[in-house]
Amino acid sequence: PPSPAGSALPAHFRFPSASVLSYVLKGEVKGFPYTLNGELVWQQDGKNYDAKLEYSHFLLGTKTQTSKGELTPQGLAPTRFGDKYRKSEVAAHFERNKGKVSFSANTPDVPLQPGAQDQISVFMQLASMVSGDPDQFPPGTKISFQAIGARYSQQWTFVTGTAEVLDLPGGKVKAIRFVREPT
Repeated sequence: PPSPAGSALPAHFRFPSASVLSYVLKGEVKGFPYTLNGELVWQQDGKNYDAKLEYSHFLLGTKTQTSKGELTPQGLAPTRFGDKYRKSEVAAHFERNKGKVSFSANTPDVPLQPGAQDQISVFMQLASMVSGDPDQFPPGTKISFQAIGARYSQQWTFVTGTAEVLDLPGGKVKAIRFVREPT
């Protein structure tokens, strides 16, 4: 499982309760600004989880990513990650009994590393780790995961920042900033 550099694995995980998060994503591609509306639906029953991330643009259509898996003493253990744009979906399958991740898009299999996450579950795993043992993640702590997409595997490293208070429509929320290092 992932662990901060130079420290032990968190004592426990505290998984988020079922929730729906709506957001606006702003960015720029080749000098052209864009805005996307998004929604993350997270459900869990204490044993399994199901997450759906959907974002849309009136001209580009809708993209939906899904993550399904188990809640374990080591955190989230994804079993399937799907990535659907318009009508076409590709997926990654976590085959723990075979120690590999297989892909539906004819991408070669990759070895499954301990603590591997998909590109949605990684964020819920971070939230569960910090919520379960926040003192174990002082500013500057690096946390690395094998991050599985629908066609590939990458190593994602996050660095914890300082605590801050976010003023959101639902009220003020204490948060810790994470920055993902470039791959």
